Amino acid sequence: MKVKTLNTICIALCVLLMILMPTVMLLNGCDRQPESETKQGDHSSILIKVETRFHAGYSIYYDRKTKVMYILSCGSENLGTAEVMLNADGTPRLWKEAAE
Repeated sequence: MKVKTLNTICIALCVLLMILMPTVMLLNGCDRQPESETKQGDHSSILIKVETRFHAGYSIYYDRKTKVMYILSCGSENLGTAEVMLNADGTPRLWKEAAE
């Protein structure tokens, strides 16, 4: 009887974890910031966030040293997929600072 109860508890915990983990991952994916607050310039990290388009399902970053731009998926089906952004000729797209 004890083994059957332990198996039931173990199965219930596994099912609970299978439900909670995707929910937490979906809620933790991308910031829901207004478009006017997308430029952050956080110089303490390697990648600098340029903008987030939550409804379109992506965020854009650039490498602080190399200026190479990356697009990171925020979609529920491909959360966390990162790709280098390319120019029309296939070279990596580089971030250019706005003239102030």
